Amino acid sequence: METDHPDPEVLRRRLATHRLAVLATQGEAHPYTSLVSVSLTTDARALLFPTGRETRKFANLQRQPRVSLLLDNRDHAGAEPPYALTVLGDAHEVASDDPDRPALEAAYLERQPHLAGFLAQEGTALIRVELARVILVERFSEVQETTWPPPDDTR
Repeated sequence: METDHPDPEVLRRRLATHRLAVLATQGEAHPYTSLVSVSLTTDARALLFPTGRETRKFANLQRQPRVSLLLDNRDHAGAEPPYALTVLGDAHEVASDDPDRPALEAAYLERQPHLAGFLAQEGTALIRVELARVILVERFSEVQETTWPPPDDTR
């Protein structure tokens, strides 16, 4: 069954629940995947994650900002039916002088407090992925897709 508009509140809740995601970037010759620690921004319009500026994923992001992130509930078997979220968007480093940076760091650290030391390191970049589309797959075959933020979002 495929529908165009999954419930935005279900998607928001699920996006906010996850601490880890698989990030797919475009490498020089092939796609490249990385495990990243994520946090949804308070306005639910972006996912945040830190990475070292010397990493392959950072180089890939600099070359091509379009990314995909996969979040799923495989670790919570039985809590609800199996699902996976694929998030499509553009990733950019949050500049150190960006006026929103302190609030974004605080939002990230509220979800991932154990990474405060890593985030504070000089060589660490804070990446913001502006969400463009969210694809929800439930029970392995029920696909729902929407633009993000949802068409009726007034935030």
